[in-house]
Amino acid sequence: MHWQTIRMILLLLCLSISSVAIHVFYEEELFFCMFFSAFWVLILMAYVVSSCSQSTRRLWRMVESIRYGDFSLNYSAKTQSRMEKQLLEDINEVMAALRIRISAQEERCRYFETLLDTVDTCMLVADKDGQVLWMNRAGVQNLCGYTIHQLDELKELNADFPMILEALQPGEVKVVRIYKEEFMQDMAVTVMEYSTNYADFR
Repeated sequence: MHWQTIRMILLLLCLSISSVAIHVFYEEELFFCMFFSAFWVLILMAYVVSSCSQSTRRLWRMVESIRYGDFSLNYSAKTQSRMEKQLLEDINEVMAALRIRISAQEERCRYFETLLDTVDTCMLVADKDGQVLWMNRAGVQNLCGYTIHQLDELKELNADFPMILEALQPGEVKVVRIYKEEFMQDMAVTVMEYSTNYADFR
């Protein structure tokens, strides 16, 4: 049995004894002893509540850190009891594992983005609302000359360009004539749809 469990049992036992003592002192009209016992009960209850609240706050901080993508949380377990130390070590272990996993995913994303930047084909990723989430280097250089944030910005090249993209079916190829500065160019355009549990992209 962990020391934390034994300590909690002892605390509950002391609370029970003190509560009985309050009743006995009241019956015997030993009011000073009764108030002293009541004061002792309040101290024990405050200690129990404080211990539970502290553990709850630590778990809450971990949940909040995960929710907002902050995996820098790290607790010191040097001055804690055995059970609290184990809890803090487990939290630190979980956060460290998440940091490693997120770092590996980010590294993988950077690797694929670097590969796609070497492709001469213009590539854009947009959601169903027309917001451009990413575009490769060829897309920046060969389209508007800068990173766009909405497909509607492609109207600078062709007024119908955004509507053509929205109307295209996956795998369908359409030639779009774009006008850039003083020259025009025919560009073959196609789309691919990708869906996740949270959003649709094309």
